[in-house]
Amino acid sequence: MTTFQHVLAITLIALSTGSVASQTRTDGTPSTADIVRSVSPAVVFVQGLTEKGKYSGAGFLVTSDGLIVTALHVIEDLTVGGVRLSNGDIYDTFTVVAFDRKRDLAI
Repeated sequence: MTTFQHVLAITLIALSTGSVASQTRTDGTPSTADIVRSVSPAVVFVQGLTEKGKYSGAGFLVTSDGLIVTALHVIEDLTVGGVRLSNGDIYDTFTVVAFDRKRDLAI
């Protein structure tokens, strides 16, 4: 698992369980809760329809103008899809500008 996948997994678990209590570290490194709090606004929910039915996944914003990185397998079979941001904004279309099948990434 990559560092991003670890951070995304921790973020999604913490957000779904509500367990983001702050922890103070004596060595100055951020706690898991601090990391979750700082990255959670960038996490997005991707959903759509495939020939088999509904499908959803996650991604994250990488630029302020809305560039999103997600796993290619999340979006490659969608016939229609959209994105919900952490602030509740919903975008009912998106465009894939690049992908890497070997790394399972899409932008």
